[in-house]
Amino acid sequence: MASLAQRTGPWQPVLEVSEQVIGVWCSDAPLAKTILAVATRNTLSIYTSQVSDRRLSFRQINSYLIGSAISALAFSPGSQYGEQDGVHKIEMVIAVGNDIQLVSDSDQGVAVTTVGKIPGTRVVLDIAWSSAPGYEQYLATACSDNSLQLWDLEPAQGGAPVYRTLMVKEPVQTVAFHPRLPKLLLVVDASGTGRFIDWFASFAPGSHKLQTAASFSEAKAVAANFTQGVQSLGQAAWQAQNPDLVGAVFGSRWSIWNVAADNSMAAQLQVSGKTGTHVQPGHGFFAFATTNSRLFSVANQTLSHAQLASTRSLANGLDLHSRATADSDSTIQIIDLAFPQSPRTIAVHNQTAQVPSGVDLDTTGTRQAGAPSVPCAYGIKGIAWLPHRVANYDVLLVAIGARIIAIPATS
Repeated sequence: MASLAQRTGPWQPVLEVSEQVIGVWCSDAPLAKTILAVATRNTLSIYTSQVSDRRLSFRQINSYLIGSAISALAFSPGSQYGEQDGVHKIEMVIAVGNDIQLVSDSDQGVAVTTVGKIPGTRVVLDIAWSSAPGYEQYLATACSDNSLQLWDLEPAQGGAPVYRTLMVKEPVQTVAFHPRLPKLLLVVDASGTGRFIDWFASFAPGSHKLQTAASFSEAKAVAANFTQGVQSLGQAAWQAQNPDLVGAVFGSRWSIWNVAADNSMAAQLQVSGKTGTHVQPGHGFFAFATTNSRLFSVANQTLSHAQLASTRSLANGLDLHSRATADSDSTIQIIDLAFPQSPRTIAVHNQTAQVPSGVDLDTTGTRQAGAPSVPCAYGIKGIAWLPHRVANYDVLLVAIGARIIAIPATS
C-alpha cells in the first residue's frame, strides 16, 4: 500500500451529483456527526456517512429544492441522527441572498421557515450557530456591506426572532462563536484583519463602539488592501480541541495565532506559510481537523484577472461558482502542526469514476492499472473534515465540480 505522501491521484469521488457543487458542510453537533450537507445552485441535500472497514460512502437522507444558491449554512448544535436508534432531528440555518431560513428535517417531515430578512441588497457571506451551553438560541451572520447581525431565535418577550447589528470596516469573510466563551465572536474581514469581538460588551447599555478583546492580521493582505484596495478572500476557524488557537487563510497565505499567549490585545503568531508557489491572490479555504489536534488543511483557488478585479467590490457578491479559467489554479495542503514547513500538497483535479461500494481509503489517490483518469475543469468550492475517523484515517472532504472527493490523512 502506497504511503499517504505518495498518493497524488487520481482520487475516487465519494459523492457525485447532477450539477456543480457550491458548498459542503459537516455537522459538528455531538449527536449528528455523520451528517453532511451539500449545496448546488438550486438544491440542498443531506447525507449520512456509512463506513464498512476502510470504505466510506454516503446515503442521501433528503434533498430540497431551494431555487437559489446558498451562500452560507450552519447546523444546529442540537441536531440528532442515529439510524440504529431511530433518532432523526436535523436543523440548519441557511442564507439565500439576504434571507435567513431554518430548515428542519425530522421523522415528521421537512419544514422550511423564515428566520428573518436583512434589509437591503447585501449578501450574507457566513453564518454561525452558538454551541455554548445556555446560548444555543443565538446566531451570527456576516454580510458583504461590512455588517454583522446577532440573532436571538427565542427572544425573552416571545415572538419572531430578532437581531442587532454591528459594523466593521470591511466585508466579513468569517464569523464564528468561541466554543466555550459565548461572549467572544471571531470575525475576519476582507482587509486581512481578524478580531475577537466581545459582543456582550458591544451591546451593553452606554456602549457606542465595537468592543474588541484581541486582534490579529496578515501583513501582506493588509498592505494590499491599504495600497491597492484589494479585498482578501479567505476563511478562519477556531481549533476544536484547543479554542485558544485560531487559524486563517487570506488568499494563498495562512497563519495560526494563539489567543491566550499573553495578556496583550494582540494574538501571538505561532506559525505561517503559503499554498503553492504562485503569487497571484486567490480565494482561500481553511479548516482544522476535528478528529486530530495536529492536522489542518488549507486550499487556494487562484483567481483570474477578471475575478480578481471584481474583489474590489465584495458588496455586490463575488461569483466564485464559475468554471475555472486558464489562468486559475487550485491547490490543497494538509499540514501537521508538528512539521508545518513540510506540508502534504495535493492536486485534486484528476479523478476516477465513482464506485457504488464507496471509496477505499487504502487505495484512493494511487495510480491503478486500467483506472481511467477523469480531469475536472472546475475549481475548489469548499473543504470540510469528517467529524469521525474511518479506521485509522482522518478524512478531508473536498467539493470540486459536481463531486465530493475524500482524502485520507493521519499524523
